[in-house]
Amino acid sequence: MDPSQPAPHPQRHSHRDAALLDASSGLGIVGALCRIYRECERVTAIDIHEPYLERTRKYNLYDEYLEQALDAVPLPFDDQELDVATCIEVIEHLPTEVGLALLSELERVAKRVVVTTPNWFFEQDPLDGNVTSSTSLCGENWTSRNAVTP
Repeated sequence: MDPSQPAPHPQRHSHRDAALLDASSGLGIVGALCRIYRECERVTAIDIHEPYLERTRKYNLYDEYLEQALDAVPLPFDDQELDVATCIEVIEHLPTEVGLALLSELERVAKRVVVTTPNWFFEQDPLDGNVTSSTSLCGENWTSRNAVTP
């Protein structure tokens, strides 16, 4: 390839059929991005903090809203029912056993799972009155699943 020429644009894939689960949706960033850029057919939010769900309802960011803790597995979905499940900056707030069970459950309900976590551990106090956002319950440094897998 000639470096003076722009790289070819990758073919865009249609995501209009996609069903997405945003596990611990928070303020709805994933929902907003899916609405704006991906036009997913079905976007579901799960969060335990009702004020976050209320805010995301206000902006119609999701099609379904489930007020549920992430340790309440199994999640109310069939095997491989969803195309994608996201768990963005969440797992580091969970005790080790709960986090591992959640990862397994997300793998059960979705064809693809996207998980992000900070690349270092730091203490975090509750945000927005949401006690589950504290890292005080966390049992492990989740910078790598291999680091916490028994």
